[in-house]
Amino acid sequence: MKTPIWLAVILPFIALVTAYAKPEDEVTAAINAWRQAMLTHDVPQMKKLLHPDVTYCHSSGITQDKATVLEKVGGSDYFEYTDTTIRIHGNVALVKNVTDMRSAATKDTPNRLNVLYVWVKGADGWQMIARHPIKLPVPGAPSAAKAGR
Repeated sequence: MKTPIWLAVILPFIALVTAYAKPEDEVTAAINAWRQAMLTHDVPQMKKLLHPDVTYCHSSGITQDKATVLEKVGGSDYFEYTDTTIRIHGNVALVKNVTDMRSAATKDTPNRLNVLYVWVKGADGWQMIARHPIKLPVPGAPSAAKAGR
């Protein structure tokens, strides 16, 4: 079978660009893949993106391991990031952002989390090894301190 000329020209170019991809771009791709896996409830993709030794915390205080996270995949019908910063330290990436995750039952209610994600690069690419969220107030909503007076 003969290789089309356009394919023979473009494949080396893609390989060159991939070889020189910045770590921040690779981490951004992993973050976006994670978001998409959460929205589509893609367990095989999440399995690839979670490190075997992940510590996955929730704003409620619950901490899960990889097996528990994977068995409870689902529930995210809205998932957006804002204010993302990425700091690379060798094969470790610290990703900080505001994450708004909502289920179908709470689709119209913002659930803003200040999240620190820790990603590590190994033989399987970038994988999330830790997640730690802190619940943020919803802009315009009365604060808990004022409501409790």
